[in-house]
Amino acid sequence: MTLEGRGLSVVTTGGAVHSLDRSSGFPQRTVGAMQEGPGGRLWFAGMQGISAVPWRQLKRFLLGHGERPPFYSATAGEGLRTRECSTDGQPAMAVAPDGTLCFATVGGVACLEGGEPPLQPSVRRPVVLESVRADGAKVQLKRPLRFPARVRSLEFHYASLALSRLEDTAFEVWLEGLEARWQPVGDVRHVRYTHLPPGSFVFHVRSVAPDGHPFHDETSLPFTVLPPPWRSPWVMLLGAFILLGAGPSIYYYRVTALKRRRDELASLVEEQTRELRRTAAALECMTRQDPLTAIPNYRAFEEELERAWRNAIRHDCSVAVIMADIDFFKDFNDAFGHLHGDECLRRVAGALSACTHRPGDLVARYGGEEFVALLPATDLEGGVTLAESMRRAVEALRITSPRPDRYPFVTASFGVAVRKPRSTERSATVVHAADRALYRAKSAGRNRVETARDPADETTARYPAFTDTATD
Repeated sequence: MTLEGRGLSVVTTGGAVHSLDRSSGFPQRTVGAMQEGPGGRLWFAGMQGISAVPWRQLKRFLLGHGERPPFYSATAGEGLRTRECSTDGQPAMAVAPDGTLCFATVGGVACLEGGEPPLQPSVRRPVVLESVRADGAKVQLKRPLRFPARVRSLEFHYASLALSRLEDTAFEVWLEGLEARWQPVGDVRHVRYTHLPPGSFVFHVRSVAPDGHPFHDETSLPFTVLPPPWRSPWVMLLGAFILLGAGPSIYYYRVTALKRRRDELASLVEEQTRELRRTAAALECMTRQDPLTAIPNYRAFEEELERAWRNAIRHDCSVAVIMADIDFFKDFNDAFGHLHGDECLRRVAGALSACTHRPGDLVARYGGEEFVALLPATDLEGGVTLAESMRRAVEALRITSPRPDRYPFVTASFGVAVRKPRSTERSATVVHAADRALYRAKSAGRNRVETARDPADETTARYPAFTDTATD
């Protein structure tokens, strides 16, 4: 059965439907009539003319047991005046008693005499190249044909020399060197290629029969797209010589630049490391230094005391601690203000620090108006001597006293304690002993030096708390 514009549909005995159309090589779009001829071929008449196919081969193909059979199409080259068959109102084809096939065409009756023609038409359809255009400009077809690298598009115009209508001729093209196989282009009579790479190519074109089988008459045109000047062999060879000659110099300057950059980075890293170390040292100093008096703070004193305590245990020597307190300092702040009180603390701290001369000696601010001195490897006599020097140094500052009735100038009280540490004894014991000695100095009238009693004679029950009078 046939549908208009759909080719031919065949229903097999198993109920399967197979369609034949132009994509499978069937030359007819609409079949007006079909009839089996005397030679076992199935003939078709339709709007696209007269065609035939071996019926047995077609059945084997539809059943999946063979290849696609060849189709025959009558052409004007075989004497057919018009292709279109008349299929309205009467049979479009018939077989005469002598086996002659007759077809009703719009131009009259066409008869096929002399037996059935071969399935592969013998009519030749040569193709000729009419022109070649490079960027729209026509070029002479001389060989060898070369195009410069700057060419952007190539157009090939061709035509068929067969005596057939234009719409009956289809073409296939193949640009060897760029494409892998033939490309169908239909009845288009020119093809364009753009931005071809440098290289050698061969353009092929051939015509194709209506059943899809190509004719063997093809035309070829070899041509070359030249590389750009900088990619020519001579330029590349010259570049290689220049590179070989300039290679050592390039290597030297490159290595020198890399070494210079390496040295710059190393210098930068070293400078940043120094800066980090300076920052770390400044932070460490800030954590160990009293911001008001610029002498070590209580934290620094504790660290140094622990170190001196361990060394004293190791070397079996004593450790001396001096506690100092400015007399009547609360009254000083009330009388002269806190700004003068801060200045007084700074001057007293400087005087106390100036009295120490050994590398291991340390004067630190204990808190408020209290100061502490650490004297490693010092006996009681040495501690008392240094405490007395400190007392006289504070008095020598001649800072106006808030109690002129008692002392005309600011004074300080001192407590001295000396311990030869044992491994089971904590370092805080010598600090506590010096603190108790300071308390006695306060209680005894201030501006004096007191020493700690023998630890065997002191108990925690005999350590009275400081009173307001004693701590001023």
